[in-house]
Amino acid sequence: MSRDRPHNVGKATIDHVDPLSKGGPDVFENTVAACEPCNTYKANGTVEELLSNPLFLARRLKITA
Repeated sequence: MSRDRPHNVGKATIDHVDPLSKGGPDVFENTVAACEPCNTYKANGTVEELLSNPLFLARRLKITA
């Protein structure tokens, strides 16, 4: 995930909010557009897991530990 520049919208990917690997449905309502770095970083985690990850939050907020 880039810390110093905006995300490249041209590299948008489709992300499943509730991951398929964790039983999430493969339906339109369970998908969102996500930049490639964020989608890769999220992997098969949930949004709640991603947002509770201090490293992700520090990078998003550009805080150095």
